[in-house]
Amino acid sequence: MKEKEYLAFALTFVGFETIAQQEIHELLSKKATIEKGIVQFSATDKEIAELCYRTQALRIVCRQLALFSFSHSLDDFKKQAKEHLKFSDLSLFSEKTFRVNCDRAGQHDFTSNDVAAALGELFLDMQPKTSVRLVNPELFVYCLIEDSQCFIGINFAGFDLSKREYKIYNQANTLNAAFAYCVVRYAGYTGKEVLLDPLSGVGLLPIEASLFATKTSPRLYQKDQFAFQRFFKIDLSSFDKEPDAKKAKQLSLTGYDVHLRNMEAAKKHAKLCNVSKYVTFARGDIEWIDTKVDEKSVDIIVCQAPVEGRAVSEKELEKFYKEFFYQLEFVLKDSGKMILVCLKTALLKKVLQYFTIVDEHLVYQGEQEFVLVTLKKKK
Repeated sequence: MKEKEYLAFALTFVGFETIAQQEIHELLSKKATIEKGIVQFSATDKEIAELCYRTQALRIVCRQLALFSFSHSLDDFKKQAKEHLKFSDLSLFSEKTFRVNCDRAGQHDFTSNDVAAALGELFLDMQPKTSVRLVNPELFVYCLIEDSQCFIGINFAGFDLSKREYKIYNQANTLNAAFAYCVVRYAGYTGKEVLLDPLSGVGLLPIEASLFATKTSPRLYQKDQFAFQRFFKIDLSSFDKEPDAKKAKQLSLTGYDVHLRNMEAAKKHAKLCNVSKYVTFARGDIEWIDTKVDEKSVDIIVCQAPVEGRAVSEKELEKFYKEFFYQLEFVLKDSGKMILVCLKTALLKKVLQYFTIVDEHLVYQGEQEFVLVTLKKKK
């Protein structure tokens, strides 16, 4: 008997919706539609659970209960929520505990807590055999309000999927790991290219690339932490696959950083997520890249660009960028490309040598805006 499919929605980073859409197709063979920061698709409960376990691009994954528009008043929100939820399958709530969480963006005459309380009362009315438990509930109800649009669903994971258990070390302005994965995929990495991060910090970009290339779940050791295990059991190890030995041997993922503490952190991170044998981290100053990497051997260079500040003056950074572009022009293939994750681009453009900017793409990690600058070698 064919399993029932449900509408589902998932949250990703604004600007990376097509990456999330692509990932859902790769993992589930499902077509997804996109809105700002959101992807929508249909899937069985087992497929939604699989996506929670394997995704690298998504933050929250929900089985959808309702989607509607409302005026900006709480009374109309309650009215519309009740009207739409009565058509939803709420059988999961029977004899189970739940909690409601709400994220809200826009101008409203109510708070996120008001929404959570209103939905809590509504679910209690519609499913009398359920009860509220704020700590460690069996079901996590998630509500997303963007201006006058509202999504309501069951959060299958129960936690933020963009956070990585392996990431135990930080550095200033470090990227979110799921955001780093999206950058790698935006760069066009498929698992076959030679990828270099010359400013790898604690290693997130090469590590997320290695997880993708080896089809390793970033939650390999978190199988018992998913909320969905509380309402139906699923053997997540059935989704684990041994990397193809031949393909894994051909992987070329390298990260360099001038600071020894960052290199040690990167190696520890790679070990914690079981990819240490697929990625190489070494200490290296940008001035010595041409002595460590062969000429015209790299397909993709991807890194987080430095910015001037208290630690680095504009004059010092200008000098750094000149050496940076000189060294990387030497190691990048003529057909290769470089993607820089930038907070600012003015100084970079001022001192740009050997490369031409072919694209600039805005993305957001929360409220923080980044510009992804794609460069190719001048001909």
